[in-house]
Amino acid sequence: MKKRLFIVGAGGLGRGLESCLENVLENQRDWNLVGFIDESATALDGVYSDYKILGDIDSFQFENDDLAIIAIGDPNTRENIYKRLKGRVNFFTFIEPGAIVGKFNRIGEGCIILAASFISNNVKIGKFTIVLEKSTVGHDSELGDFCSLMPNVDVGGGCYFGNNVFAGTKATIIPRRSIADRVTIGAGSVVVRNIKNSCTVFGNPAKKI
Repeated sequence: MKKRLFIVGAGGLGRGLESCLENVLENQRDWNLVGFIDESATALDGVYSDYKILGDIDSFQFENDDLAIIAIGDPNTRENIYKRLKGRVNFFTFIEPGAIVGKFNRIGEGCIILAASFISNNVKIGKFTIVLEKSTVGHDSELGDFCSLMPNVDVGGGCYFGNNVFAGTKATIIPRRSIADRVTIGAGSVVVRNIKNSCTVFGNPAKKI
């Protein structure tokens, strides 16, 4: 019998993930998508989905073999939800068919890596990190836990990201740069220097704002 899979978060990322999961061929799945878990019972009002919100994060009763995938873009919110679900459900790692993942990589629990992204060789990706479509992670790089790469982010080879780093759409981090924990990199920004403290940076070159 196939396991039940729940998407935690019925916002834009979660609804997009619905389509990605459904595109996986039936004979390649050991799970069935059954619906959403969300704190708001009205999160799907006014939008299209083939699934319903089945309960909220804190009170939903999971069964022993259930799987959950946390589809929340904000790193800190995703970490908070993980802590609330830990020990209650098994977490699902999703590498979408069409993503290119090189050799000798280590990818943590609960990660989401979408199609058309490219993960080069000897890359370490921590738990519950998301890499959205058309993003690239260069060779010998390391991404910490709960990081978020939005679409079309380019991480050069030999980069280091701490935990809870958010890189907005089309951000570029040149090779061999180090990014501290809880840094937000604005969309379209180009990081040319190490970022040593938690902050928000924006622009080309990226500067603290």
